[in-house]
Amino acid sequence: MRTGTNLQLGQHLRMTPQLLQSIRLLQLDGVELEREIQRCLEANPLLERIEGDGEAPPPDFDRRAVPRPTREAGDEDWLAQCAARDTRDIRQQILDDLALQTQDLDRLAIAAWLLDRVADTGYLEAPCAELVHSAAESLGAAATTVESVRQQILHGLVPGFGARDLRECLLAQLRTQAALDPHVHLAQLLVTHYLESLRREALAGIAGEIGARVADVRAAWRLILTLDPKPGLGAPDNAGSAVVPDVLVVRRGEGWHVSLNRRSMPHIRIDPEMAALMDQAGDSAHAPMRELLHQARALALGLSVRNDTLLRASQAIVDSQVEFLRHGIEAMRPLTLREVADTIGVHESTISRITTGKFMQTPRGTFELKHFFAARVDGAVFAGVAIRAMIKRLIDAENPATPLDDDTIVGLLARSDVRIAKRTVAKYRSILGIATAKERQCTQRHTFHSNPPPSRGAYR
Repeated sequence: MRTGTNLQLGQHLRMTPQLLQSIRLLQLDGVELEREIQRCLEANPLLERIEGDGEAPPPDFDRRAVPRPTREAGDEDWLAQCAARDTRDIRQQILDDLALQTQDLDRLAIAAWLLDRVADTGYLEAPCAELVHSAAESLGAAATTVESVRQQILHGLVPGFGARDLRECLLAQLRTQAALDPHVHLAQLLVTHYLESLRREALAGIAGEIGARVADVRAAWRLILTLDPKPGLGAPDNAGSAVVPDVLVVRRGEGWHVSLNRRSMPHIRIDPEMAALMDQAGDSAHAPMRELLHQARALALGLSVRNDTLLRASQAIVDSQVEFLRHGIEAMRPLTLREVADTIGVHESTISRITTGKFMQTPRGTFELKHFFAARVDGAVFAGVAIRAMIKRLIDAENPATPLDDDTIVGLLARSDVRIAKRTVAKYRSILGIATAKERQCTQRHTFHSNPPPSRGAYR
């Protein structure tokens, strides 16, 4: 047996308590972070909470304004709107949303005029034809333009708002369900032709008349019951959300400014007098107190690292998704965790942690940071989510009498330099819950609003 000494050199990452805490802070969302801070405040007398926005916040965290086409960013307290539910009047919310979609001040003026003539329930206060004529005369616009703006409101932020009657209100809401429920086309048929029968819940009679299964009619009826008959009395989904954004993105001139929402960040500090006394005492200080000071400083450092990483990762995401912010979902670009990690010089797992459960408020809505990551499809320059949006837009705009088949959609997308295979179109169409062209053609025969009710057995 031989004995000896063997020396080996190697690198090992030592997971210190401070490093473990920093990693844990990265992955906490706003609510979890607040709980963690509260726990630390209760356990460590050297820590204290800074009330309000803290001492002398940097200028970047002052006031924000969502840009309007008619003026530059002003003095509106945008942070206050982010901190709680959006309390703006629902009409103002809709107008603000339209302002993000168009720079046409004439259309926005028409929208404002129409919104002032929608009752609190969400319905027009006067007959539609009368209002369109009056708006055209008052604003010097074509009647077709006024109706076009009304349709934009009707199918916009609050679907059904600005409807002439219950039927139009429900149909507008069903249009938003097209990719979510397989019974939406049957529900549209029922609302269009059988609204009075539905009031009596004569489902079996309706099923017999159109040649559909009672179970399918019942499923469509359940879908209709989820709709809001008075959309004006509610609020947009994002308006009532309890989500407080961690990051704020606003447009400044031709660029985009990214900042942390200080109202979602707990503000703490180490008691300066106690810290000074502990430093003066040095090793003679009471050991437990020295440990508390060490923990307090580690927490402060961990929070600083968390905030810095969140801000830099958010900036990298915004820089990569500028086209989405300008033009919407169809301009979403492929983006991976690794790309952002390489941009800011951290590990991919760090980006995964810092983007989970964190939300970014943009002029296009509030999204989890994960929303901005999308895979590349068949080498295309657009993300899969963008291509799905393009496919849905093409199908929504198709002639019901001659629906677009998958080959035609491939060709239309190619004109926009989106080159994908037919099988990809079929896959995305299936994900969106959209039937084949032949099936849509068969169903659409019964969904024209102006047609009489279908004859018996026509739904088979």
